[in-house]
Amino acid sequence: MAVKRGQGNERKSGQTADQALYYAKAHGRNQAVRVLAGPALPETPEQAEKLLKNLEYGEQKGYIVKKVFLTSGGESSCPEAPG
Repeated sequence: MAVKRGQGNERKSGQTADQALYYAKAHGRNQAVRVLAGPALPETPEQAEKLLKNLEYGEQKGYIVKKVFLTSGGESSCPEAPG
C-alpha cells in the first residue's frame, strides 16, 4: 500500500498489512492477500481507525480493494504491484 510519509502513515500501512495477514490466516491456507487503495477515502479519524481494524468494512466503504490469490507450494499467483 502506498502512503505519504509523515502523519503516522507508515504505522497505518503496517497495520493494514497486518490485517491482510490475519485475513489470509483466518480464511485458510495457501493464499496471499493484496490490499490496494480504493476510490474513496475515510472522512473521519474514526472511519480510518475502523478501516485499520476491519478490512471488510474498508472494502464495503470503498476505502480499499482486497484481492485474494491462491498459492501452491509456497509460490504465489499474486502479480507484482505496479511500479
